[in-house]
Amino acid sequence: MRVKHALHRVVVTVLLLLLLPACSSQQTPSARPSSLAVARSAPTPVGETPIAPGKGQLAIGLWRWTSPELHRGQLSAWDAGDASGAHIYLRDGSSQREVISAKEPLYVAEWWPQDNGLLVWHWWGYCNSCNADGVRLAALKLDGRLTDLANVDTQAGGYSWSRSGHRLLIGTGGDRFVIFGDARVLICDFPEVSCSTLQAPPGELDLTPAWSPDDRFITFARGRAPEPELNINAAVAAWQDRLGLWIARADGTGQQLLDTPGGSYPTWSADGRSIYFVHAGRRWRHDLYTGDNTDTGQVTTGQPGRGWVNYSSGSNKP
Repeated sequence: MRVKHALHRVVVTVLLLLLLPACSSQQTPSARPSSLAVARSAPTPVGETPIAPGKGQLAIGLWRWTSPELHRGQLSAWDAGDASGAHIYLRDGSSQREVISAKEPLYVAEWWPQDNGLLVWHWWGYCNSCNADGVRLAALKLDGRLTDLANVDTQAGGYSWSRSGHRLLIGTGGDRFVIFGDARVLICDFPEVSCSTLQAPPGELDLTPAWSPDDRFITFARGRAPEPELNINAAVAAWQDRLGLWIARADGTGQQLLDTPGGSYPTWSADGRSIYFVHAGRRWRHDLYTGDNTDTGQVTTGQPGRGWVNYSSGSNKP
């Protein structure tokens, strides 16, 4: 199904995408990110293959992640629920212990890349309508300390680890229609678990962030929310095609507007030379060095915020 058509549905299912420090000063937009391109060394061409999506991105609480690094894969974590509430357990060989318990649902999302903690979906109780407007993404250290990071709207972009595993981009949002949710991009540092908001002009919404393969830059979509219409789903679909695509340094500074026909869900090519994005239900490529925009001819499939439209940058996920 095309992305544009898929936006006509409200995301109420519990199968959310698993995917995204210092605040920056707004920079004057330019047609091409020349200063950023010059600051980056010339890439070694490795083809135009897009970054492959991470594994296990469609289920919450259904995956039993196993660490590839600690104890040669013997460390595992899982969630469970009973009459007393929600629980997350950790097993190391023959030893098992409870990491945390709560009255509201908790679901394991995945390991931090360094395996010293977990990302956890933290529901707003058992209120289906509340959770349809976004679910909290939380950082859980193995000593039981839980830190809520942000409310995540899947259409705002989910989250993405940097390749180093020390930083996390989060597309936040507090409404199922995105445009009412004050969508913002957070840049979080790990293992300290501290986050800052990517600075945006008043009234502008930031969505669908992604890391460059070398962790030096980020890209995201930005735009002013449209006026509410009777057919809100159609309004959101058209709005996402008009969003501007931006690039910035990893700390959010040096923000520059890319010269594209507009779109959303930007992702990087594996060589860091190009940015792919979704426009009018098709996949486009923007060359950061020449400024050329190319319609790849690929028709997008899956709902926004799912499948291929949010890639990791190759972090060592389990």
